[in-house]
Amino acid sequence: MNKIYALVPLVGLLLFGGYYWKHSRLHAARLDAIQRIEETARQERRAKEAADRAHAHDQAALTLALRKQERAEKDRLESAQKQARLALEQRRDAAAERAHRLRPQRDRLHSEIVTIAAALARAEERKRELQDEKAFLAEYVRTAEANQNAIQRLLETAETIERNHAAAPPPGGAVAPRKS
Repeated sequence: MNKIYALVPLVGLLLFGGYYWKHSRLHAARLDAIQRIEETARQERRAKEAADRAHAHDQAALTLALRKQERAEKDRLESAQKQARLALEQRRDAAAERAHRLRPQRDRLHSEIVTIAAALARAEERKRELQDEKAFLAEYVRTAEANQNAIQRLLETAETIERNHAAAPPPGGAVAPRKS
């Protein structure tokens, strides 16, 4: 493992040294080739610029003719747009006038909606109250019926006890007083 720590940097150093030596040897030749290429490019560029100037002069004449034609087309479009804008303004004014006429009806309908919504809310509240009252009464009736049944059973039990008490002989032979 310790050999790897020593060999890897040494191999890296050798590779870098070989690359650097090769690059330093060819660098001067590359610089000369680049200068020759740049000079050739400059000459070609100058010739191209001269040709471009002549072409630009021709294009300028064509452009002037095109501009004149475009200006005529633009004037025609502007007049069409102006007519369209006037038609739109007329429609807008008519719509605004119609909205102004319909505003009172809208306000009236809006107030009716508010009134109806309030009445509906009151009706819903009343409905809820009636449902609560119905539920209360149903529970009350169930409770009253249960109480009635309990009282009836209690009365029956009391009558049974009283009958048993009346039918049984008194203890010690004494006669029990009767209730009238």
